[in-house]
Amino acid sequence: PVPSMVMDHIITMLRVGSTDVAYSLLKLTGTPVSRDGYLIFFPEMIVEVAEECSGIRSSMALFLTSLVSGYMFLKKPWKRIVLLLMVVPISVLRNGLRILILSLLGMYVDISFVGDNIAHRRGGVFFFALSVLLLFSVLWLLRDRKARH
Repeated sequence: PVPSMVMDHIITMLRVGSTDVAYSLLKLTGTPVSRDGYLIFFPEMIVEVAEECSGIRSSMALFLTSLVSGYMFLKKPWKRIVLLLMVVPISVLRNGLRILILSLLGMYVDISFVGDNIAHRRGGVFFFALSVLLLFSVLWLLRDRKARH
């Protein structure tokens, strides 16, 4: 297991990054929001990016996926390291998009989307699939190409 001090640091990094991405995307959509730390304020609701919202479980799964796929498909160590390092921005982007979509659904459709809603609880699978797709796109770009004659 990962030491709790290291895990706490990773969770904090994912939380901060995800909140930054979500807030920036919300501003880009023209949504009236403000922010204080992990709290995003909307006109009629407040969204907190809690520790549980860090995406740590799916990020760990993505890390293991990148470790195995890098070992299987990439020969050069530097390419394997690049693939592993890409897990962080992909995880932060994935989580930021999830927060963005749930927040917009909560604001414009039904506030339960930011609470105890099935889309909130079970929607992570879709976003994990998106992050795997992004990871494999990076893998495809890094792949070892053989010379064609």
